[in-house]
Amino acid sequence: MTNTAQTTVQTVTVFVRASLEFRRSPRPATPAA
Repeated sequence: MTNTAQTTVQTVTVFVRASLEFRRSPRPATPAA
């Protein structure tokens, strides 16, 4: 896997996790940088 592909996957994963946390929690979720 190239660096670009790995970075893209990680970014999407973080975004999805943040979205799920935001939906489950009434308060804004703070995704880990």
